[in-house]
Amino acid sequence: MNQYLDIFIEESKENIQRINDHLLALEKDPFSLNRITEVFRATHTLKGMAAAMEFQHLAILTHSMESVLDAMRSQAILITPQSIDVLLNAVNDLESILMNIAEGGHRKLDIDATLRQLELIEQRGSSPGGSINEPVSESQTTSFPENEFEAAALEKIDPPETTRVSGPFFQSQTKTDTSIRVKKDRLSKLSQVADRLEREKGKLNQIAELTNDKELQAVVERVLTCSTELKQLTSELRKVPVGQVFDRFPRMVRQLARNLGKNIKLEVSGTEVEIDKSITDTIGIPIVHLLRNAIDHGIEQPEERERMGKKEEGTLTLRAYKETSYIYIEITDDGAGIRRDEVVRKAINRDLVSENEAYRMKDSQLFHLMMSSGFSTADKVSDVSGRGVGLDIVKNTIESLGGQIDITSQMGVGSTFLIRLPLGNEGKAAIT
Repeated sequence: MNQYLDIFIEESKENIQRINDHLLALEKDPFSLNRITEVFRATHTLKGMAAAMEFQHLAILTHSMESVLDAMRSQAILITPQSIDVLLNAVNDLESILMNIAEGGHRKLDIDATLRQLELIEQRGSSPGGSINEPVSESQTTSFPENEFEAAALEKIDPPETTRVSGPFFQSQTKTDTSIRVKKDRLSKLSQVADRLEREKGKLNQIAELTNDKELQAVVERVLTCSTELKQLTSELRKVPVGQVFDRFPRMVRQLARNLGKNIKLEVSGTEVEIDKSITDTIGIPIVHLLRNAIDHGIEQPEERERMGKKEEGTLTLRAYKETSYIYIEITDDGAGIRRDEVVRKAINRDLVSENEAYRMKDSQLFHLMMSSGFSTADKVSDVSGRGVGLDIVKNTIESLGGQIDITSQMGVGSTFLIRLPLGNEGKAAIT
């Protein structure tokens, strides 16, 4: 079985992500038979793979999920936020089990609580007059304190990547696939060879010119062209859609918003924009901090939004786009905005600026002070934020990639954090 383990883990990651995405979409459109079918299909596939590889915990949990989804598909169970909560809790456990498998399976994981939740949903839905509108108790729901909240978004399983091949357990999923997975070290070696060839081509061209041999010069010219193409190709091979980073956030945003009693819709766009594989995890860290701040500090509670004439549901936007020689990642909320007077007061108290300097500064200049280490305008420390850490990490991380971050805000309208990273070789991020 070991020869298929890497393939199993990669295939399982894809199926778990598919389950996650369709569950979140299903919550918004609970009458979509296509969504239910997609979740059921991915769960069924994962169950079969787990059983074939003899990973019993994974097989048992997916079987229980499959029973609930089948009942939903036949409309024996209603789809409610409470039932989605339980299924997403099960997804959390699926990820933990898969992580444990990737690390060698040494940890003992307890999935009994999740299995009981799934069984309870099935019983309520199938009993006479049964319904799962009855809320799941608070002790049964997943909580995300600060460290776990970040981990839920940033944690990923990353065993050695291998070329995707067909095997007895995966043939049905791979027979029409046109992609392969290549080990990272091989890709790095290919990039190093391309770099060396790029450096040597100038010398080769000089030698050809000295010989004054037209035929040799023609051959060298073709070699130089191939060298340039190889360099471009290796750069292309390293690029992945930014969606691989963005896909981690919808469930995180949903859970944190529910924990804080807020109603927040996350809109994501630009997932097709490609960035270098080496920075996909790095860029995820500042995005987590910015999303967390927007949810905790930016978007108001529903009753407060209603008093202000806003929709009870807040909107959080995450988008990526390319423009001229830069890639932009934008995080926008339609919340309360940043209070300039509060930033001025904290900046003066921390001796970051004098009173005269503060009142002469433009908003964009003043808001940059918020990214100083230890700076916070929060009235109290919560599990989510308010410790004066976060924005300084965002700034330092973005600058380490050769980029910068700008902040704009309007009271009562919302705030935008705009990350700008350079395209091409001049930027440390090597983003294209």
